[in-house]
Amino acid sequence: MEARSYAPGPAAIAAIRAELEEALQEDPLNAEAVERLAGIDEKKPDVERLRAITKARPADSRGWAALAAATADDAERRLAVRKAAELNPDSSRAQAALAHALLEEGKNKEALAAANRAMDLAPWDPYMIETLGSVAASLGKCPEALQLQRRAERIFVQHEQDLDGARKRTATLEERCAKRAPGN
Repeated sequence: MEARSYAPGPAAIAAIRAELEEALQEDPLNAEAVERLAGIDEKKPDVERLRAITKARPADSRGWAALAAATADDAERRLAVRKAAELNPDSSRAQAALAHALLEEGKNKEALAAANRAMDLAPWDPYMIETLGSVAASLGKCPEALQLQRRAERIFVQHEQDLDGARKRTATLEERCAKRAPGN
């Protein structure tokens, strides 16, 4: 059986753009529409606009998640990731982003709880599997990390998504774990 990928054509993209623009006319503080419209244009959303949205709607996790993805400021990104995960603990993406932010801060044990939560919420999602694998590797659990990474890679291959990236991440982890192996 051959996997099929869906790529919308120009007419579908125009229709999506029109829907997003209409959504923004109805609600200029719709962070998700801002983010998706920028995605259609293959650019990052306007960070200032997202900051204004989070200020106007501090309890909306979508604004914080969009700001975290768009900002280049590490401190702002980590704060936005934490807010998004706090406001929406049932978002696997927010939990995975929190796990990665905690890893960057060297808080590997704290990252484990967020990575486990992300996996619990979306065990089929290869990004969640990779996140847990990254945390396992950071804790020195290379066999578990490699098992998780290979599982994620199989899913990426099966769905014909991010093939080169998944293979590269697997190779990097294999190399990293080989260096940690006894006798090396």
